[in-house]
Amino acid sequence: MMRALGVVWDLIVLNLLFLVCCIPVVTIGPAITALHYVTTKMAGEKDGTPVVGNFFKSFRANFRQGVLISIFYGIPGISKTASLRF
Repeated sequence: MMRALGVVWDLIVLNLLFLVCCIPVVTIGPAITALHYVTTKMAGEKDGTPVVGNFFKSFRANFRQGVLISIFYGIPGISKTASLRF
C-alpha cells in the first residue's frame, strides 16, 4: 500500500514538473523527453527513482534537440491553426 502511494506521489510531482517546464511554449519538447525518460526509468526499476533529479538531468541533456523539434513541429502547427481560423 505504501509503495503504491509513493508511486502515485512521484507521478504527481512529475506531472507538476512537466507543467511548469511547459509554461514557456518552446520548452515543450525537452519537457516531454524528460517526462518519458523518468516514467520509463520508474517502470524499469523496482526501488524508488529520484524523480526530480532524473527529470532535470534529462531536461538539460536533451534541451537543444527538444527545442529544435518543438520549433520544427510548432511552425506547421501554428500555420495550420492560423489558416483554419481565417
